[in-house]
Amino acid sequence: MSERESALSYFGDITIRVRHGDEKTPCPAVVLTEGFHKALGAVEELKLQPANIPKEGWWPVFVEAKAMLTQDDFGSFEKYANVLTKPFIDPEPAANRTIMYLNIKDPILNLIMEKSHSYQLLTQYVATPSYEDFSIRIFPIKSLDPLLEDLEKESEVKLIEKETKPLRQLQFIEREAFSELPILNDNEMKILREFSESGWFDYPRPEGATMEAIAKKIGTNASELSIGWRTINRKMALQFFHEGARRR
Repeated sequence: MSERESALSYFGDITIRVRHGDEKTPCPAVVLTEGFHKALGAVEELKLQPANIPKEGWWPVFVEAKAMLTQDDFGSFEKYANVLTKPFIDPEPAANRTIMYLNIKDPILNLIMEKSHSYQLLTQYVATPSYEDFSIRIFPIKSLDPLLEDLEKESEVKLIEKETKPLRQLQFIEREAFSELPILNDNEMKILREFSESGWFDYPRPEGATMEAIAKKIGTNASELSIGWRTINRKMALQFFHEGARRR
């Protein structure tokens, strides 16, 4: 097995802890958690999930708080309008929690979600009054160091958890647990293999690793391939999220 093949044979489950010490560029998720904690005392952490695609650096996110919150609780956050928007509030008294939908501007989240270092999936995003934890599934594992280097340019970053696994486990790990979930068919596996062999997941990405070039090799057009690629990503995400939920 070549060095390149070996490097592509492993993925990693990692957790990165980010502390924001610069008040000029506050972390919106930490600002929210700290504010609620000071005001109500009940909020120790917030769970966040990016939704949809960003617009001009603003990420739509769902936020879960294990406390009952109202629109009035956001009055003190108006000074952070450069990183937070007023949320839509959906309290759930029976579960003693509040689901919020708002937009945030966070350079760390932007890097993790938008940088093409690798195939990476944000599996969990948690904020406390002093730091953020990002749990990421990353492939290939060799792309971790470039990602950390870019994150360190923005803030204080610490790798607090790292588990490396053989890539084959993505297809065979506890297959019975995924029996009710969609798995990749033969054509989708062929597409995924073509993306991998082209260097799509490498950083920097090779010149020939484009949607158009891969589509030509497979015998389709870039538009059709883009639709198929999103379907593959969605199926793999369902498997990842399902496994993560089972482990927690």
